[in-house]
Amino acid sequence: MILDRVLDDKERRFSQLTLRNYWICFAVAQACCGGATIQLLAIAMQMPDRVVAAMGAMNYASFLVLPLGFMLGGKLGAAASMRMENFGIAVSGILMALTPLLGIWVFWGALIAFLICRSTNNAMRFSLQKHIATPEETPAMLARNYMGLYAFTLAGSLAVALVLKLKPGIFTLSGVFIAGGVLFALTGWCIGRAFEPSAVKLQAAKPVWPQVLEAWRMPLMRHQIYVGCLSNLFLASVVPMNILAAKRGLGTSDSMVILLSALQAVAAVFGSVLVKHITARFGPRKMMIFAYPLVWLLVACWIFMPAEPHPVLMIVPFVLGGLALMGMGTPLESYFLITIPEKLQLGGTFLVFVVTGGLAGVAGIGMNWGVFKLAEYVISAGDSMSVFRFYYQVMAAVFALGIFAPWSLPGKADEYRKLIKKNQTQ
Repeated sequence: MILDRVLDDKERRFSQLTLRNYWICFAVAQACCGGATIQLLAIAMQMPDRVVAAMGAMNYASFLVLPLGFMLGGKLGAAASMRMENFGIAVSGILMALTPLLGIWVFWGALIAFLICRSTNNAMRFSLQKHIATPEETPAMLARNYMGLYAFTLAGSLAVALVLKLKPGIFTLSGVFIAGGVLFALTGWCIGRAFEPSAVKLQAAKPVWPQVLEAWRMPLMRHQIYVGCLSNLFLASVVPMNILAAKRGLGTSDSMVILLSALQAVAAVFGSVLVKHITARFGPRKMMIFAYPLVWLLVACWIFMPAEPHPVLMIVPFVLGGLALMGMGTPLESYFLITIPEKLQLGGTFLVFVVTGGLAGVAGIGMNWGVFKLAEYVISAGDSMSVFRFYYQVMAAVFALGIFAPWSLPGKADEYRKLIKKNQTQ
């Protein structure tokens, strides 16, 4: 509900609890109908490796439609737009569940709609959070939100893994998707009940393109975009492949893949804590340089992975994937905050997320598909991991010198420490 005034104490508390419930429902829904289960469904439908590999980069490509989320927020408000987007995710998830019966084209249409709705759903979250809590209430609110998100993501993943362990098969997987669709509908109902001031809608409705153009004129902004595109392309080409390599390369069960994906999410949470402290000490540029070898190690793990590895060894690339996502993504955002003037940060945000995420995703789709297509001609014999070893060898060669991208950014450690001190005194 949009109010033409600042929220009072009761309305703020209600909206904060509503947002917490939203994150809890979203976490369980995402466990049922998210990146891991989508790839498992594609694999169960016997899609070729090159197609599933390209799908892994589609999450990044979906950032291209993020501006649509701001447009909807400017017309409907944050809560109403997020409710509509979650309903769209719910319908798309249920349609994906029916693809074993309706056919492959329904899957692709539902997947594209799913990714568009989920990406636009990210647009208004930060603005809504900012306007339903005072500065004193914000840390506790965010802590509740993230605790609920991470705890129920893990709980939801364990539940999905148990279901797939007890009754494996494509129709069980379809049932999991239907459960996810229902939960996403519940998520939309939850967030639609939140109160918000009209300032949220007015802020989203402001024209952003003048800021985008002005931010683009800054050489350091363009430099960050180049670095972000390369980093995200590396991540889009390597981290999502963990699921495909574990399932097709090693013959891992669906339930184990879900557990490994949950472990990757836990590693990302742990990594975010490490990144916070390392960035505070050395600055965001050095954090990106420190994190880049993690992806090299992930690639090396799959290149030297035996066809029948010990279960503990299978955990390593998923842990490295979670750490790499935080170590290479979060510092770039921190660097952006200290280098781009506040008046240009909305336009700069469009460039950083839409351009670096979206363009890297589109390039990743083509690269992932192309390398697997090449592998079909090059690899004629070998065990089930041969194609994946070839894929990772190509990626290691392509991105061998990528560490020089964050290295090329000007050092900003002192400025970052000053920003932290400034925020602590406010």
